[in-house]
Amino acid sequence: MVREKAKIHICPLCGKGKSPLAALCRRCRAKADHREVPPKGQSGYKGVVKLGKKWAAVLHHHGKQYLGTFDSPESAAAIYNIHARRAYGKDAYQNQLPTEAEAR
Repeated sequence: MVREKAKIHICPLCGKGKSPLAALCRRCRAKADHREVPPKGQSGYKGVVKLGKKWAAVLHHHGKQYLGTFDSPESAAAIYNIHARRAYGKDAYQNQLPTEAEAR
């Protein structure tokens, strides 16, 4: 009995081979998951949580990373944006921060 080889599919985003069961390769799937618009909690920003009277920026990349505590959710979201770009590259989800004109 001759065993058939499983066909290796090509990832449509990066062009590399992937397992026959997945639509995208592991790296592209992780990036695609990170680009999706997240559900917004109390702060209204991804990666920002309330800790007592302060706001904390948290990034989940190879485990949980606390990026610091801040007085406003906007400050925490700005720090999250910087670290998410470093961790996930240009395709990282970026919080939409109000400009100074909108804040007035």
